[in-house]
Amino acid sequence: MPESVPCSGCAGERFETIYEDCEDLWVFVPGAFPVVRCEACGLVQTNPRPTASELKAYYPDEYQPGGSPPPDNPMGSSAPIRWLRWLAALPYRLRWRQGFVSGLEPGRALDIGAGNGTRLSNLDAGGWEPWLMEPRQELARKTSESLGIPGDRTIVAYAEDADLPEEHFDLIVMDHVVEHLSDPPAVFNSIAGWLKPGGRLLITCPNYGSLESRLLGRWWMGLDMPRHLFHFGTDTLSRMAAEAGLVVEDLRPQYGVLLTSSVVLRRGSKQRTRGPLSFRAVGVLERAATFGAELIVTAAQPFGYMPMMEVVFVKPEVVPQRLAPSSEAIHS
Repeated sequence: MPESVPCSGCAGERFETIYEDCEDLWVFVPGAFPVVRCEACGLVQTNPRPTASELKAYYPDEYQPGGSPPPDNPMGSSAPIRWLRWLAALPYRLRWRQGFVSGLEPGRALDIGAGNGTRLSNLDAGGWEPWLMEPRQELARKTSESLGIPGDRTIVAYAEDADLPEEHFDLIVMDHVVEHLSDPPAVFNSIAGWLKPGGRLLITCPNYGSLESRLLGRWWMGLDMPRHLFHFGTDTLSRMAAEAGLVVEDLRPQYGVLLTSSVVLRRGSKQRTRGPLSFRAVGVLERAATFGAELIVTAAQPFGYMPMMEVVFVKPEVVPQRLAPSSEAIHS
């Protein structure tokens, strides 16, 4: 039975309903849940939401949002396709030059919800000391073995339950994790403690305040109901981090993330790789449309198209006094 919970941002109990009866559009597990906005602080969330035990059913093995390629095949395609992607990405590279992390002095890095280790592999190659946090024991084992991460740097735990040394990390990464957390303010507070003064927190997540979200509404794949318990905009995410003493240092679109229609086309095309020739031909056209959409989105990102955001927070050398939760609505 879904549970109703107070707002994690401010403990408020009055909500404005945005969408009713939103269903799972990724793997079609039965169930329908509302998206609501807290009337006090503006945080958008899934509420009522599945209980912790119910939520496990919404994470079957086939749930792989975004289809991240494995670390040893980052482009996931042939040389001509890589060249076209590089060309589409040129405006992005000209604006931001390089990834934020590549400009930092390497140190000790923790990836919360590391999954198959794509991000950790890149950090390891860049000279960082990789630490892995992953709640699924078997996946944590496979990832740590494939990347050669020793057991004392592999934490099998949810971020809400982890116990790590204070001021231990130079960089902490949550790559499409924060929206899945049951208690993000508690995790932000823990992270603020785990980071060294001057350390960074890198978050990627869907941007609820984006144009794509507004255009597609309840059908926006970034909602990922009901696995995404929270739906952050830049304002609400920054506010929650600030309450833990973390300050925004950099904000940009997450590079290379496909728009919703592209994801829908890709999922459809996978189901048309077998069968009659005419059926497979539709799959070929859909895959071509998917690739074209990917190039368009990549090229549009430097010009304000940001359905997925990448935000870097820094822990100041002197931590500022925590902010009290706002009594005014913050629009995502």
